[in-house]
Amino acid sequence: MRIAPTLRRSAVAIACTVLFGVSCSMEPAPQYTVTGTGDLSGLLFLDRNHDGRFDPAAGDSALGNVHIQVITRGGSAVLAGADTHTDAAGRFHISGLPAGTHSLQIDTTGISAKVSFCNNPLPVSIYLASETFSSVDGRTGCVILINEAEGKALGTRVTVRGTVTSSLAQISTGQAYIEESTGGIQLFSPTGATFAIGDVIEVSGNLATFSNELELSSVTVNSVTAGTPLAPTDVTALQAVGAGGDSKADLQGRLVRIKSARLVDAFTTGAGRNAQINDGTGAVTVRYDSHVASDTTTLKTTFTAGKCYNWTGILKAFTSPAIELFPRTLTDVTEVPCS
Repeated sequence: MRIAPTLRRSAVAIACTVLFGVSCSMEPAPQYTVTGTGDLSGLLFLDRNHDGRFDPAAGDSALGNVHIQVITRGGSAVLAGADTHTDAAGRFHISGLPAGTHSLQIDTTGISAKVSFCNNPLPVSIYLASETFSSVDGRTGCVILINEAEGKALGTRVTVRGTVTSSLAQISTGQAYIEESTGGIQLFSPTGATFAIGDVIEVSGNLATFSNELELSSVTVNSVTAGTPLAPTDVTALQAVGAGGDSKADLQGRLVRIKSARLVDAFTTGAGRNAQINDGTGAVTVRYDSHVASDTTTLKTTFTAGKCYNWTGILKAFTSPAIELFPRTLTDVTEVPCS
């Protein structure tokens, strides 16, 4: 039997009166509203190495006389007394802000186009009778996806983040590679913090091409975080060859593996560094650069024409042939039964 809501409420009221000597209400208490104020102070600066810390020794500089406002969260109304400018040292202080979460908005008018505020407005929380400090870093570029970066005009400076798949100079002088879900790309002669395979790094560089391969030049490493090495993407030889001719092809610059491909010739071309492999879908060129195998005799004694191997390496564009697979080590290639 269902009890009518009015009867249930009456029963609760009677029980409260009997047990506690007071009446009870079924209605929820009104939401608690915080009243009172707090202060906000902070520093606005250009973070040249993108590490989130103000370090003049690293080239960081304060951003003075920048117009800032604290606005309502999700809105555009400026809070009372929350319209000011940073001083010559990039500092600011705003008193008497209502407690709660608001948004700190940077007016970029007059600021160099080379300075980007990647989170603008920025959420700030004000606490009762307390002072909140907010460090706001402008950067030389905001992180974008690799495929988005590849769509920019040559010469454009971009900032990307990815997992290192080939360490610096592992394959060839000055070259390193990173990859994320949308693509992979070469970093040429990066400067800054050192990194290893598996590290997740943020870099800024200029989009360029060399021998038909898209790359980032004048690269600065902004940050390095320890990570896990990526597994190679399994592709067929036909898919690998199909990535040639288009410098923005998805597979270019990626760590890939071609499984159970037969070695057609034992490194007889390309000054003894190139060989053809065929997995039944087509043939693709494999090249061992001098940083990986200094002596080409090693290649002829390690690999046997007619045998099958799993071939792992960086897939990269070239002039002729249009695409090549570059193993990073001799152990990137392992012998398997021919299927």
